[in-house]
Amino acid sequence: MRWFYNFIFFIFGVLSLPKTLKRQRKVPEYRGMILRRFKCETMLWKEGLPKLWLNAVSVGEMVALSPLVKEIEKEYPDIILLISATTGTGYHRAKALYPKHQVIGYPFDFSFIVDKFLKTYKPDVIISCELDLWPNFLYGCQKYQIPFVVVSGRISDSSIGGYQKVKPLIQSALKGVTLFCAQDFIDAERADKIGLIHVKQLGNLKFDLLKTEMEPLTEFFQKLKAEGEHFLVLASTHHPEEAMLLEVLDRCKFWDKKNWKCIMVPRHPERKEDLAALLNEKQISFKFFTDLIEKNEIYEQQVLIVDQIGVLSKFYQLSDMCFIGGSLITHGGQNMIEPAAIGCAVFFGPHVQNFREASQILLQHEAAVQVKNTSELVENWLIYLDDLQLLLKLSNNAKGAILSRRGVAKKTLQEIKTIL
Repeated sequence: MRWFYNFIFFIFGVLSLPKTLKRQRKVPEYRGMILRRFKCETMLWKEGLPKLWLNAVSVGEMVALSPLVKEIEKEYPDIILLISATTGTGYHRAKALYPKHQVIGYPFDFSFIVDKFLKTYKPDVIISCELDLWPNFLYGCQKYQIPFVVVSGRISDSSIGGYQKVKPLIQSALKGVTLFCAQDFIDAERADKIGLIHVKQLGNLKFDLLKTEMEPLTEFFQKLKAEGEHFLVLASTHHPEEAMLLEVLDRCKFWDKKNWKCIMVPRHPERKEDLAALLNEKQISFKFFTDLIEKNEIYEQQVLIVDQIGVLSKFYQLSDMCFIGGSLITHGGQNMIEPAAIGCAVFFGPHVQNFREASQILLQHEAAVQVKNTSELVENWLIYLDDLQLLLKLSNNAKGAILSRRGVAKKTLQEIKTIL
């Protein structure tokens, strides 16, 4: 079975190579990632301490691991962790977040590469965030008797059907999952359906990550917002959402409101030229965030296009309200709990299956507004753009909702310790 999977994975790799190389040329963070996923590095484990390998796919999952990393460091102050990432952006985020630990690329799922990594590092436990299951890697964990734990486990609406279709083919590989720590009861049920045996519902690590108090902003960010001015963030948007949201703003007469400005943060910063063309077509003035930094200018345009990774949370702090991208289209939504935690009123569309638990918690606490379509969004924004007290009520409710869901990292570490 493994040789057949190796062959399929090779064909897939060859077909996707042009797209991968193109992305490396466009996005500096992806450069060198192919080599890193083939190459083992020297790892100096601390003697007498657990050898823990943590893995995350990309930026969001890598950040979500930080509460667990802090709990591990608290329990074992001198520990050195091995932290891997599947994507280039995840790798660079890990290097910035965890400078004292060893960061590597997650191995390509060829059996000979996986075996090389597992024999080189010999971890006591491998901990993977959310869901990043690769058959050869799981077979390798079984072969070398290394426990594999999924933390903050999530199985999306889009992936459950696929897993069930190939269940007979992956059943033996899934035996390599020692424990699946589900975010909520739906994820736990889905884990059981695809054939995972040891499943526990522990919650979402991202709730431990969130702070309900704002951190001081640098002078540069403080200068962005003039006195009496309000910001609306269109956060982590995808094509064609920007066009849809700009149409909503037109219908709300947003551009006539002199005390409101718009911050556009595309999910993929390399799409900034597409957004610029869209705004030029509508004759809306804009500025790129990187240009603003280089020239240290005052932000005077109607729209600021954020073309840099890692600054979205700062714009949430500056803003009164936001719309969460990926939710007007079938993508499944992006993270809405981060802006809610720091007091930015949250709006999102009907498609939030990627953040099912978070959206339900916010809605149950009347801490967010969900709309079915752009017409409903217009109706709501016509009210909220002129009523700051309603926006404040949403953000206050969100803090209570988030505080009630903390403590997941501590519970997760206790489960890992029982395996150790």
